[in-house]
Amino acid sequence: MVNAEAAGEITFAAGDNYPNKMLGDLTLELTAGLNDFIIEDLSRFENRDGSIGVNTETSGTIYAIAKRAGLEPVE
Repeated sequence: MVNAEAAGEITFAAGDNYPNKMLGDLTLELTAGLNDFIIEDLSRFENRDGSIGVNTETSGTIYAIAKRAGLEPVE
């Protein structure tokens, strides 16, 4: 979720891992106020060091929530 102070764009930069980096950057339009985005496969944007590049033309707050991936631990 992005709480943008003004309209603009947000770009998630392509990661540096092959083959997902071939999908390129993802640019989304923002409106002033709350904007919700769901990115199912974050590996497209993840770099080898685990970081993610996010660029935006506006100011505001970015909230990120992750879902658990993988199998439940066996007890």
